[in-house]
Amino acid sequence: MSTASTSPDSAANAVPASTVPVVPTLEDLALFRDMAADDRHALNLAGKTQTVAAGELLIEDGGHHDSLFVVLGGQLEVTRDAEVLAEIGVGQICGEMEMLNPPYSTANVTAIDECVVWRLTRERMRQFMETHPKAGAALMKLMAQTFAARL
Repeated sequence: MSTASTSPDSAANAVPASTVPVVPTLEDLALFRDMAADDRHALNLAGKTQTVAAGELLIEDGGHHDSLFVVLGGQLEVTRDAEVLAEIGVGQICGEMEMLNPPYSTANVTAIDECVVWRLTRERMRQFMETHPKAGAALMKLMAQTFAARL
């Protein structure tokens, strides 16, 4: 019979749970709570998760991009002409203005710290809306409400 032992060295090398970021999935966010579970799952699969390094420019003022972003971890800063317009955190979206009113971005969006975002391209959104019209309408409403609130 063997017994497991923990050496002092292995305990010293353990990473405390509080330093490991827990990133929700798109399906976990209150932002999409009004969608049916199968629609949330399909929406999640329509996009891709990516990491944005601290200081990295996600959206460039005057630039062209074709994506909606949902913050899953970290903080983004929205600026125009060196003025901070907003900070965007977990469960919030950005890129909605360009999705609703292409073709150019109206502000810089930069990662304050390392971020995890979920990205949905315009083409993948169009496909999602064709296959999930009710959930697609809810997504458009969410983008329009966010757009209006930021005006």
